[in-house]
Amino acid sequence: MYSQSQTDPSFKTERLFTRLTVKEIREQLIREKGYTDEEQPTPQTLNTKVNELGYTPRKVKKTKPLKKIEQTDAIFGQLKQTRETYHDQSNVACLSIDTKDRVKIGNFSRGGASRMEVKAADHDFSKEFVTPFGILDVCTDQVGLFFTTSKVTADFIVDRIEEYWRTSGCAGTKDTLVLYGDNGPENHSRRTQFMKRIVEFAVTNNVTVVLAYYPPYHSKYNPR
Repeated sequence: MYSQSQTDPSFKTERLFTRLTVKEIREQLIREKGYTDEEQPTPQTLNTKVNELGYTPRKVKKTKPLKKIEQTDAIFGQLKQTRETYHDQSNVACLSIDTKDRVKIGNFSRGGASRMEVKAADHDFSKEFVTPFGILDVCTDQVGLFFTTSKVTADFIVDRIEEYWRTSGCAGTKDTLVLYGDNGPENHSRRTQFMKRIVEFAVTNNVTVVLAYYPPYHSKYNPR
């Protein structure tokens, strides 16, 4: 069910959401794993097992993509093939990159809880912001988190990838980089500055780079 799941859109929990029904799970067990219908438990038993695994009904969340292009399913199929090809290779680093909305700097409340009394400004007015940018190694769960007070550009993204490559132990031990992205304006395959910098990174580090993009409007499935 992992490939069919997406992260909490608010990023306030580690909970995963999936739209798979028990009927669809049974069909995928037959299609993907080779089980026969007779070998599978009844829908009631399977429903109980799904609940035990924590996939229980939740409140409606804002997780429905704005659009779904014709090639969406084919792109997800290609991403699955990419994972199966590269993720178990010791010479391959599989990194996921993503940029989040800018955050106000100041004594503001962000909805967290504390055992001590903490006071924050009653109005969230600020002229200062930072924009978070993250890199996740999807094979080791190692994370690199970076911030900038300016716009996240193609140059900033590749600079951070190069920095992470040097400091995480990838340099000298990996010869292939699989880079998952959301096809955003600064890192998509038609962004000439991004492609220029990625090619330079590949040549400088003698690395093969595989760009694996999630479909438009479906970036929440990116494991970043």
